[in-house]
Amino acid sequence: MDLFPKISDERLEELAARIKPVVRFVHVVSSDLDAMVPNYRGELYFIEDVRPRRRSFLWDPVPTRLAEELNPEPYKEIRTLHARDGVIFNPSVADVLAQIPGEDIGRVVAFETRHLGFLGDCYSAITRLYELR
Repeated sequence: MDLFPKISDERLEELAARIKPVVRFVHVVSSDLDAMVPNYRGELYFIEDVRPRRRSFLWDPVPTRLAEELNPEPYKEIRTLHARDGVIFNPSVADVLAQIPGEDIGRVVAFETRHLGFLGDCYSAITRLYELR
């Protein structure tokens, strides 16, 4: 069994058009800062698109808009595995989309991924699946 499922370029393009990563942000205002900052306690935001195979969606994500149309509670959580590439957790959109179960493909419209720990030579993560309200 392959730890890291494969996804074709065609299938990746199809899914990435329909299923988007979301990241939680908080608005931080201080004497020297006025910015949206990633924070697990924040609100869900869609982010700028990234290259789905080459760049982690968690590396310096840029919020584009509040994900108001999503049900704020995930309908499902799945465990995802990600290759260890140095010391930074760096999941790609392709990593996550390849691991979403087939029965969820017609329902899920967004996902949020959080690092859990290490599993041998892999990162283990919890990926929350979101649907429309």
